[in-house]
Amino acid sequence: RLLRVCRENDIVFMAVFGSFARREQGKRSDIDIAIEFRENGGKSLLDLIRIEEELRKIFKRKVDLGIFSTLNPYIIEDVKREMLVIYEKG
Repeated sequence: RLLRVCRENDIVFMAVFGSFARREQGKRSDIDIAIEFRENGGKSLLDLIRIEEELRKIFKRKVDLGIFSTLNPYIIEDVKREMLVIYEKG
């Protein structure tokens, strides 16, 4: 199902970061996921909300979705260091 979501939405990269990547999650933790779309594959806010909802159904948890290239520069190095890549089109 995850592969289908990536293919249908032109996602070329997906990684988990935050408490799940560090294996520090609790029962109520959300899953932080960073994605990147193929070049010229920009999506609307509604598209992102729909993708987030599809991922919530797959992981059975709240998902906090972000676009990797637009993550806050103050946290990007931490994200790169701890992220676990779960999909990469290559």
